[in-house]
Amino acid sequence: MTIATGFTLPPTSVTCPLVWGNFGAMSRRASLGILLAGATVLLSACGPTSSSLKAGPTPFIPFPSIDTPISSISGAQQAVWSAYEVATVPGVNALGTIPPAPPVINASYGAVPDDVAQQWANAYFRDAAWRRWALLNTQANFLSHLDGPNEDAGTAQRGIVVRYPDCALYPTQMALLPVPPDLSGKVIGGDNWAFLMTYTAPPTTPCTVVNVYPDGHSDTNMQFTGTRVTIDKGWLHLDPLLGDLWITDVRQTCTFQCPPTPAATPSPPFTFPNDDTPIGQATPQQQAVFASYTMQLVPRKGVVSAIPKPPKVDNQTAGVISDTLAQQWGRAVFQTQTWLKWAEEMGQKDFANHLGDPSLTNDDLAQSMAKGGVPALPTCAVYPDAMSLSIITDRERHGMAQSATRLDQFVFNLKFKTPCSVTVTFLDGKTATVSMPKELTSYGSVRDDPLLGEIWHPETVITPSAYGF
Repeated sequence: MTIATGFTLPPTSVTCPLVWGNFGAMSRRASLGILLAGATVLLSACGPTSSSLKAGPTPFIPFPSIDTPISSISGAQQAVWSAYEVATVPGVNALGTIPPAPPVINASYGAVPDDVAQQWANAYFRDAAWRRWALLNTQANFLSHLDGPNEDAGTAQRGIVVRYPDCALYPTQMALLPVPPDLSGKVIGGDNWAFLMTYTAPPTTPCTVVNVYPDGHSDTNMQFTGTRVTIDKGWLHLDPLLGDLWITDVRQTCTFQCPPTPAATPSPPFTFPNDDTPIGQATPQQQAVFASYTMQLVPRKGVVSAIPKPPKVDNQTAGVISDTLAQQWGRAVFQTQTWLKWAEEMGQKDFANHLGDPSLTNDDLAQSMAKGGVPALPTCAVYPDAMSLSIITDRERHGMAQSATRLDQFVFNLKFKTPCSVTVTFLDGKTATVSMPKELTSYGSVRDDPLLGEIWHPETVITPSAYGF
């Protein structure tokens, strides 16, 4: 099966060394998230790549030859890996051998093309391989950069090695579908899609996950016979170091609550309506897809067709992120801001939450909107006129409350033209004026959404002066 970049999955599993080189230009769906300054990653079945590798003039090499304590690598490597909270830095062969993902049963109602659905499955397998490495090396904090709440993180925190066999790590069947209604309200954060997955035990023995304790004894972590079915709600995360990952923030073992495995639903490509349309008046295809985005309105086509050009991004990542990719991420920030403007002005507060910690709001504006106010957002409140990109520091990491999923290794500092004010109109016709901040700091990551495009998803947005940063 061929995925978006023309990469053909091999019939057998392959070993995945992490090899770096200059890719040049890549399409949005061709793993933009793994392009680095003169370097990019993950050849063969580890993930989709360009076929034209060229040696960069001064490539940044983040992976040592073997697993290495972070204190023993170069300062440049330490700077980026400390953002991932590892004590041991993975070597170039850390992922070992990853089997090819099974062909995806695509039940996305035409919203996700077949090749992209397969790319997501590949990303799930890569994420699983990274989780295996983390658990074999008791890297509990690193797990939070791969998943939401992870039942094994506490085990790893106590120095216990968790050994997952392939049968418990890689599903043998994967179906992609919009998040079912019974899961849609459990976690807010942009996870509009789910994989319904079947794991298969060996024919004659149980599939057993084993805990190995520091003193050498072991016991059973989890075991099943026959098949085990889970539903994983999540999204495609474009990580510049680890490659494309499927980030799961709700993983539920199916008993009575999971839907049956759907049939593939051949559908015409998804289209937006000509006008903003109440979801009850939308087409069945639009209703099926956008229900998982918790929208009451289906957005019109062209919402993001007139995004202004972002300013030049001041790239302060010391070569970890290329200037080209930094600028693409700046465009992703503007894409998010445009969707947030539409959501705020159209009263789609639940959808705004799917875009992360809303970058447009401050406390006064949020309180006005909570009272039913609808803002009219001028350009100065939406788009920054100066942007810088950096790597999160230990001081910043420890100075903020921690969330279960920490996809905030990279930081945009956004500066807006001031003075800038927003007019909020209430149901009774009264208005209020809210002043907007001059500067915001956005800790987050890039996601590739099949309907919203490539967006910057902020985990945390702060006014830096309030934190002393």
